Amino acid sequence: MGRILFRKGERGIATSYVSRKQALKKLGLSLKDFRRLCILKGIYPVEPPNKRKANKKSSTNKTYYFLKDIQFLSHEPLINKFRDFRVFVRRLKKAIGKQDQDTSQRLRENQPIFKLDHVVKERYPTFVDALRDLDDVISMCFLFSSFPKSHSIKVELIHLCRRLTVEFLHYIVETKALRKVFVSIKGIYYQAEIMGQTITWVVPHTFGFNRPTDVDFKIMVTFAQFYSTMLGFVNYKLYSSINLKYPPALAVSCSSEELMNGEEDSTEFIAALNLSLKSTLGNNVEEEEEIDEFPEMSNDENIQEQKAKSEEIKKFKNLFSGCKIFLNREVPKKRKAQDMNSESKKSKMKVSQGVSLKEDPAKIAQKEATEEKRLAIMAMSKKDKHLYQKNYLWSKEKK
Repeated sequence: MGRILFRKGERGIATSYVSRKQALKKLGLSLKDFRRLCILKGIYPVEPPNKRKANKKSSTNKTYYFLKDIQFLSHEPLINKFRDFRVFVRRLKKAIGKQDQDTSQRLRENQPIFKLDHVVKERYPTFVDALRDLDDVISMCFLFSSFPKSHSIKVELIHLCRRLTVEFLHYIVETKALRKVFVSIKGIYYQAEIMGQTITWVVPHTFGFNRPTDVDFKIMVTFAQFYSTMLGFVNYKLYSSINLKYPPALAVSCSSEELMNGEEDSTEFIAALNLSLKSTLGNNVEEEEEIDEFPEMSNDENIQEQKAKSEEIKKFKNLFSGCKIFLNREVPKKRKAQDMNSESKKSKMKVSQGVSLKEDPAKIAQKEATEEKRLAIMAMSKKDKHLYQKNYLWSKEKK
């Protein structure tokens, strides 16, 4: 029985890879929609081991993808949503060209939208997988929360990222999960330990925004849309694990609620990070994990190491407990409130919008008088300083 003959390009590397042009033709998408779909689904270009064989003996430079990845994308429901949106844009342009206000208004009200919930569940089947990829998610959301409104960045996305980052910081404060902080030129680096996973993210400094010209914000917006959806799932799971109500609500008394006139004031109080959140249980009771003791295994080295590590973490969580911390006006209060509240046991820094630390007015007045007196002495000449010290010592000896 003779062997089966194959033509060139019918098996091997030539059938395992497809070029980007072939992928666009197979999916029926534009280059813009194809890039969005690849970002959302986590499909990236690959480098064939032999480009000439993959390109059927041609030496032209092309972008290649795995054939199985393109076949996987062909069954994605988002493709139909992209096509619907393309039809929507064409109809809207036609209505605007004809100056048909009623039709254009009706089309805007029925604009097609798509959700990314199924994509998040598909890419991260377990919660631990989502925590391992949370570094870039939080960094991107913090970056977009500091952006101003522009043509490519909608204000809804900015507010969403700001709300999600505040919710995540509240979880860090409630569980005291912060471990390391490092200030650099790029921003403030934070490292926290959540459910055994070490998560590191960077928060940009609060400077004026200078829009760069060499950055494609459309691609960044696609990442931010997926990351915001993912962070919403993660926040819900984290809040549920410590019995906190989600969306977060303040655990305040009725007298304090009367002072909050409207939802915006309540949102600002939540963003201040200095008030406790409402629990799904009757009261907010913080339960500390304790290691079980077994008399038969009390001399085991692993158990002793775990006990020493737990004691060290317990002391670290109460690092700023009972301390009074004063901040200069140039210091970002929200960032420091997060750091101090994450390392204190019960007392929280009274830092909010436009409000400094709450303290006894008499002590504050005394400290201000002492500071003014010190500045006045520094401004004196050498002769006046000598006379002041002489009079001060004389009055002290007289007493």
